[in-house]
Amino acid sequence: ALDRATRDLRRRAALRSPIVRIGTWNLAGRWKPEHLDLLVSLDCDVLLLTEVSERLEIEGYQMHRSEHLMAITSRSRPMSA
Repeated sequence: ALDRATRDLRRRAALRSPIVRIGTWNLAGRWKPEHLDLLVSLDCDVLLLTEVSERLEIEGYQMHRSEHLMAITSRSRPMSA
């Protein structure tokens, strides 16, 4: 994992660059301490996380939570058993 000084340096450099790193992950309501290490190691500018545990806190990131329910959608018809 990157140390805080390295992450801050990269973020400052990103302000001068048009490149934005965006990561997405559906956590399915599960959360383990190892997940935090993975998320931090990605060094994303924006993390779009869905089905996030209420316990989630990531230092250096601002959290914007919503209470919206997800709709179940499919591109194909369901198969019968």
